Amino acid sequence: MSKALPGPSVYPPYLLVVVGLFIEYGLFDLYNYFVLGKSSFITQPNSLAIPAMTILGVVGLRYIHNSYDDAVPQLGIEDNTVDIDPSMRSQFEGLVPLRVRVLGYLATLVIYYSFLVFVLGIPQVLDISGLGLFLYAQTVSFPLIIVPILFELGISYVAVHVIIPRRIAKADLGLFYYDPRNLGGFEPVGELLKRSYYIYTAILLIWFIQGHAPVILSEVLMSPYPPPAPIYQVALSAVWIVGVVTIGYSMYRTHSFMRMKKREKIRSLEQELKQAVKDPHDATLSNIKDREQYEGAQETLSHVKTTKTYPTTFAMWTQIFISVLLPQALNMAVQLPG
Repeated sequence: MSKALPGPSVYPPYLLVVVGLFIEYGLFDLYNYFVLGKSSFITQPNSLAIPAMTILGVVGLRYIHNSYDDAVPQLGIEDNTVDIDPSMRSQFEGLVPLRVRVLGYLATLVIYYSFLVFVLGIPQVLDISGLGLFLYAQTVSFPLIIVPILFELGISYVAVHVIIPRRIAKADLGLFYYDPRNLGGFEPVGELLKRSYYIYTAILLIWFIQGHAPVILSEVLMSPYPPPAPIYQVALSAVWIVGVVTIGYSMYRTHSFMRMKKREKIRSLEQELKQAVKDPHDATLSNIKDREQYEGAQETLSHVKTTKTYPTTFAMWTQIFISVLLPQALNMAVQLPG
């Protein structure tokens, strides 16, 4: 269908999201407001947080997978001259196996419908949404668009921060010591870790707005749903903790690997320098017996010593630190007595 449209081909998931959400919010929702007089995003704009999360989710999902596909060859995984076990190369194909994704999606659907039935209550949602919107949302948009996209984003995020660092360490990749950025060739990995966390945080902030905007802006917004229960803050905090733990784990695991490889290289160069001199404890120039080996080892050592053992710059660390604090700071602020 996307290829039949005039102009450049549209990424199919983008088309699915746009058409699916337009039917829900551009047709059913407006019909509810103008004809049935029921709740709509016109009177309850915070409900637009759900399509906003979905749109950000599908864009973020594409970014994560494209960035991963770009990072793999830059790490040397596909380079036949790099000494890597062939079985390890195949493990870098894709982020998460299809079977795991399908089973996880089905489990997420069970959780969602349990929340709908036992927390929100079908009669209440049906009364607020109307029959048409309720049926479309619960049989089409949520199970086929919103839930799968947000689930795929979540499991891809976890794979980026948990599985990729483990794969890199297991493959025993080397560092690129002549990297002009002094990141050992790991900048693509650092960017992927950082930006995937930004996407995760943005989704969390939009979720926060969706639940708390009617409370914070109660004089302006009227919500047909009750204020968020304490479990809502608990859930937000839990999701925030997962994000903090995963970004911390991925950065630490990658740092540990880069530090180990740097130390190994320095020890190797140390042996070369000892072989190039007569007496390793004599610092005079006349002690050098193989000047070519000595100067080559010294030049390599200068590149190795300037290579950082984190795949991120100081500016990136500052941005990550702010994004770590912001969601929980907002969540705690709304719990303070007014």
